[in-house]
Amino acid sequence: MNGAIRNNSTGRVLSFEQKGDFFYKRGNDKLDKNDLIEALCSYRRAMEQEPEDQYSRIAVAEVLSEMERYDDSNRVLLPLLSREDVEPEAIFGLGCNLAALNETDSAKKMLERYLQAEPEGEYIYDAYDLLD
Repeated sequence: MNGAIRNNSTGRVLSFEQKGDFFYKRGNDKLDKNDLIEALCSYRRAMEQEPEDQYSRIAVAEVLSEMERYDDSNRVLLPLLSREDVEPEAIFGLGCNLAALNETDSAKKMLERYLQAEPEGEYIYDAYDLLD
């Protein structure tokens, strides 16, 4: 009865399914405790529940990067680049991953794209450092 609760008074099974936001918050809690495996599992569940949510996808990619699984992280981020409303954080994450993989030219393009999209963004100093 995964995801269901039995109502003993009527004998019926009531559906109980958590939304993506629940798993995203759980992932944040696990990440705060540096439990990368559990954080990754929670963020993936959030991504499954709400596949169009960019933040869950970015969180999965972030944890994969923390685990030095840069290619896997890139596979999670790449589909976001075709979106008109792509979050600049996804572009920055891809740039960082490419830099870690020593793909200098591609990393530079992504970091410059991030700076164009978010000239006052949270990661501008990091982006400039990586470009130097």
